[in-house]
Amino acid sequence: MGNIQMIGPTCAYSELTVMQRQMFICNKLPIYRLPFLRRLQGEESYERVQKAIYDTFESLPTLQVQYGYDNDGRTFYQKYVPLQEVDIVIPIRSITEKPEDFIETKTEPIDLNNGYPWKMMFLEQNDNRYLYIEFHHICIDGIGIRNVDSMISQLLTLGKLGDSYGDFSTYCRINTLNKQSLPSSASSTNNLLNLVIQKSGGPSTAAKVTRRISEKQWSHMNDIAQKLKVTKNAVFQGALEEVLSRYCIGFEYGTISNWRMAFRNFHEVGCYVRIMPNKIEKSLTIEQKMKRIFVEQMKSWVDPKLSEVEAASPVHPIIYSYEEDMFHQFRFVPVDKLCKFDVYIRFCRYDEETTVVIEYNRSKYQEMQMLRIIKDIEKIIENYDV
Repeated sequence: MGNIQMIGPTCAYSELTVMQRQMFICNKLPIYRLPFLRRLQGEESYERVQKAIYDTFESLPTLQVQYGYDNDGRTFYQKYVPLQEVDIVIPIRSITEKPEDFIETKTEPIDLNNGYPWKMMFLEQNDNRYLYIEFHHICIDGIGIRNVDSMISQLLTLGKLGDSYGDFSTYCRINTLNKQSLPSSASSTNNLLNLVIQKSGGPSTAAKVTRRISEKQWSHMNDIAQKLKVTKNAVFQGALEEVLSRYCIGFEYGTISNWRMAFRNFHEVGCYVRIMPNKIEKSLTIEQKMKRIFVEQMKSWVDPKLSEVEAASPVHPIIYSYEEDMFHQFRFVPVDKLCKFDVYIRFCRYDEETTVVIEYNRSKYQEMQMLRIIKDIEKIIENYDV
């Protein structure tokens, strides 16, 4: 089952990617929930929205999937199960609380052992109507959700389906590259970047600190990026590496990435995320760190084989990601309270506003540690002479 198998138009299989296998094994953890709300306009009837969703999903084989484990082949797989119109009958629910509160307190994670990896409901609250749609992360990533959002909106406004698609060939390509990759000699537990633990015990729930980047700081980051001919993401990540090298032991951390960068398949719908290992070179200057990060990011654009593959790296306690608001009508509703990683640092750009968000394991770390990291990053950026 490692490669796609087509039997007429109704059957397809592919092996799960490294990331998907982790999601399947722990499939009911709330960290894999991706719930969204879409406020319905007056002219958008339930029938029209339901039909638009069916037409969208019916055109995307990667959303018409069920998952399992093949004992004989010892393989986790995803199987194409064609969608029927009767499979999408969206119930209507009247609620008194905010829809976000309803989703967080009165809905359950999707069980991958029981049907498709998504669910939906129409919510009515006072005079407002919403489409609540939730995906399991195993079937879709942020760009894929943006594509589904856009396809549904185009059907409702223009009456035509967009040009996004989703098949199993990308999953097969990812698995082939993973199997061809050799474990990285630098990827060992002893080398992993770790922040000094200042607390011990208690539940591993997530705490969070958020800091807004001012427009003046954002403009200065842009000036630095132009001077060095790198991205603003590389500027921030380079400053982050400099700060982490002061407070941490080890040198390897993880970065949330996506196979789409290498395959140029930004119109596909599927789950192509991966965690890439990054190594802090403490001997480099801050400027050299920023340039090195940019060069490494560009490698995957040239050839996916030039970059390390996620199968070669262990679980990283510290993870970094750069995020932008990609959605049209969908609005993400965060519901999980578990800590995805020991320290998860996110550089976010939404609605012309930039923030630094650090989620951390409250059983190990203190808020003051996270605030110190953010303040030191700000100082590095502000003091950089353009």
